[in-house]
Amino acid sequence: MDLSRVQLRHEPCRVSRNRKILPGLAPPWEHVPPVWELHIRKYRVFYDVDRAENLVLIRAIRIKPLHRTTEENL
Repeated sequence: MDLSRVQLRHEPCRVSRNRKILPGLAPPWEHVPPVWELHIRKYRVFYDVDRAENLVLIRAIRIKPLHRTTEENL
């Protein structure tokens, strides 16, 4: 099983080298604050966590081109 999938399943709200909170981000999709970003090689996975329902909601997956900011990548 892919390590990223395991991390999202068991520790979705733990900051790590490849996972961070994006405070103040206003994505163009419905979300439950805060929005998280997970780096998987050239991909960026944007997700949030509904703690009441114990769900990780993957909202978008993007390829991150070089020299683009997170906001530009949305």
